[in-house]
Amino acid sequence: MSDEVKPARRWRFQVHLSTAIVLMCVAGGLIWMNVDEGNDVECLIVRSGGVGIRQCYVSRAYGYPIVARSHLDYITPWDLYGPVVPGKWKLDFGNAALDALYGLVVLFDAWFLCERRIRRRAVRNRT
Repeated sequence: MSDEVKPARRWRFQVHLSTAIVLMCVAGGLIWMNVDEGNDVECLIVRSGGVGIRQCYVSRAYGYPIVARSHLDYITPWDLYGPVVPGKWKLDFGNAALDALYGLVVLFDAWFLCERRIRRRAVRNRT
C-alpha cells in the first residue's frame, strides 16, 4: 500500500484530436472564403459633350462576410479580355477587423460544439 500523494493536475488549454481536425477544416474554409476573389465587370456610358463613351471596369473584392479589400481596374471598352489599366487597392481596416471577429466567433462556436459533445458523452459513460 502506497500513500503517495499525486500532485494536482495543472489546467492547460487542451483540445481533443477530433476537435483540432474540425477546427483546421473550419479555418481552411474561412480562409478560402476570404481569399476567393469575386470579379464583376461593370460597363457605364459616360456622357461627355453630347457623346456617350463606354467605360468598363473590373472590380475585385476580398473578404467574407464583409468586403475588406477592393480593387477597381479600367478595361478598354472594345476588348473586355484585353489589357487592363491597373487601379488602386482600397483597404478598410474596420471591415477587416469585423471579418477577423467573425472568423474567431465561428472557430469558437465549432470548438465549443465539438468539446461539449465529447464531454457530455464522457459524463454519460461514467454513470
